[in-house]
Formats: sequence, C-alpha cells, structure tokens
Amino acid sequence: MTTILHIANDYAGSKVYKNLISAIDILGFKQIVYSPIKDKQLVGRNKVDLVNEESEIIYSKILNKHLDRIFYKRKISKIIADLESKVDVSKIDLIHAHTWYSDGGVAFELSQKYNIPFIVAIRSTDISYFYKFFLFQRNFGKKILLNSKKIVFISESYKTSFEKTVSVVFQNKTELIPNGIPNFWFDNISSMKKDITGTVRVLYVGQFLKRKNIDLLIQSVIYLLSKDYKIELSLVGDFTNSKLHSKFSKLKFLKFLGPINDITVLRDIYQQSHIFAMPSVNETFGLVYIEALSQGLPILFTKEDGIDGFYSNAGEGVKKEVTFIKIANSLEEIINNYNDYSVDQERLKYNHNWMSIAKRYCEIYKLII
Repeated sequence: MTTILHIANDYAGSKVYKNLISAIDILGFKQIVYSPIKDKQLVGRNKVDLVNEESEIIYSKILNKHLDRIFYKRKISKIIADLESKVDVSKIDLIHAHTWYSDGGVAFELSQKYNIPFIVAIRSTDISYFYKFFLFQRNFGKKILLNSKKIVFISESYKTSFEKTVSVVFQNKTELIPNGIPNFWFDNISSMKKDITGTVRVLYVGQFLKRKNIDLLIQSVIYLLSKDYKIELSLVGDFTNSKLHSKFSKLKFLKFLGPINDITVLRDIYQQSHIFAMPSVNETFGLVYIEALSQGLPILFTKEDGIDGFYSNAGEGVKKEVTFIKIANSLEEIINNYNDYSVDQERLKYNHNWMSIAKRYCEIYKLII
C-alpha cells in the first residue's frame, strides 16, 4: 500500500489539513501525519479517526517558541531527528510538505537522505515572512523547490506573487489547488440575487487580527454613512483580545456577534447579509470568502492577495496599500452595481469540494510514485 508522509507544522492550527487528510484516507492511501508543535495543549487538536488502521497522526512537542524562529537550520535538524525516531522513513513512498520553508526544509533533507520524492505547498507566510526576511536562507529555499517534484499553490494571487518575487522558473512543476469547505455549504447553496433596497447589511467573519483590517472596514462604513448610505456592519469572531470592541462598541450601525460555532446559525447570518467584506492582507486563501459566495454574497477582498484571481466577477478587490477610503470605494462599487455580481456555482463546487481536491492530490501522488 502506498504510504504518504505529511509534514504539517500547523496541522493542529487549521481544519484545512484535517479535511484533506480525511478525504485522502477514503481514497485508500496509508498516511503518516507528522506535526511538530510548540504547545502541548495542541496535542490531539483536529485529530480524526482514519479508516486505514495503519495511518496515524503524530503530534510532537519539540519546538521552541523563540529560538526555532531564529535558528532555522537547527530547527530542521531537530525535527528530522525526532521524526526518524517515530517513523520508519525507509517505508515512505512520498513526502507531502505543507509549507515551503518550515515543512519543505525537512522534506528536502529526508529526500536527500532516503531518496524519497516530495511535493511542497507554498503559503502566505512562506513569501511574506520567510523568503522576505530570511535572506541568508534564500538559496536553500530555492534548492527545496528545485528538488521537489511538484510545487502547489493554494491561490492564484500567491502563484503570481511568487513568480514576481522568486527569480527561478519552475516550468511544468507548479499546480494550483485551492482549499475546500465542508459539503454543508454546497448542500445549502444559495443564489446571489437579493433585494438591496433599504439598509445594506455588510458581514465580516474571521479572526480579530491586525492584518484583517477590521478597523479600516469600520471606518469605511462610517465614511459611507456620512454620504447618506444606510449600512449595518456585523462582525463574527472572537474579539476577547481585541481593542476594537471597547473602541467601537457604542456605534449603532455595528454589531459584535462574537464567535459562532453552530454552522447552521452561521449560514443564516450569511443568508441574511448582502455583502461579505474582509480586506485582509497576507491571506493564504480565505475560506470564508468561499462560504460567503456559496450563500449568494458578493465579496470585498484585497487585490494580489488570497482569493484574488479565482472569481473575476464575484466582488471587488481593494488595491494595496489598504486604506479606509479604498475599502469604502469598493463597498460603494458593490452596492451601486449589486446585481452585476455572480459566481458559477458548479465551478465553486468543483474547486472547493474536499473529495475533488483530494482526488487531484492523489493523481499527483500516483504520477510521481
């Protein structure tokens, strides 16, 4: 039986990996998921019961929160030694590294030692952090890619950004495979046509992080209200550690809804809204955009980032650098041309159904092996 070794340092931090591993499991591959972690509280998070009894998910609390970010090669060596103590690497057929630097460095060294082919995915932090700031590791980063069998991009925008930034051509080696969303959203898919007369309901769903630019989104709505637009902005997410609630909570047009874990309640909120807005930067993809599109909402996003390049008529992109005026202009454009936005729902299903995505990965595995 073909055995895939997944190296995923952020397995516990994102349900994306869990969903992909589960779908590949159904397709009959044996999988070893190795995830080096910094915090023992992450052990067991996103764990799933796999059909293949020989498959396993290994959480290994070996990383240091500070030193390992500085001493990159030391971290790679430490991970390899730990992985070799827990996995019989000689029985692995292919390695899937889920990030370029953190996971790809391990995959490259194991590939050199055991002559195992590997593929590598490139995500936002790979370009915006590692390649940008780790100047002394750039040649090693390129060596990882040159030796990989495939380079997978999660979004078109990061493929474009990568090609502009990294001066190496990787012909016939790149693949564009987006992330998926649960079938629930496709089972409850909704059309985009809604009555936008009266108050325009704008929705944000996500983390309360600085790079999400929620404060600028709020300011943009304030600006449009001064132009006599009627707008209501709802924010879904955990704002416990954010200053935004104390700063803006008294604004009547603004609703802090907190985290919503019930997916059916979240669906209803999407369906009651007119526009989804998340003008974030350094967004690898942004699955909430796809959730919103599945529920009939045009989206506001940031150009050259995240979902940009996938659905040309699904919404408006905010030009970098993001300002509240640029966000306001994009919101105004969506409001004034609301019925012109649409998305091919069948294409949406094909691109973001986890089983469809898993099949594409499995075809790559088979071709390489």
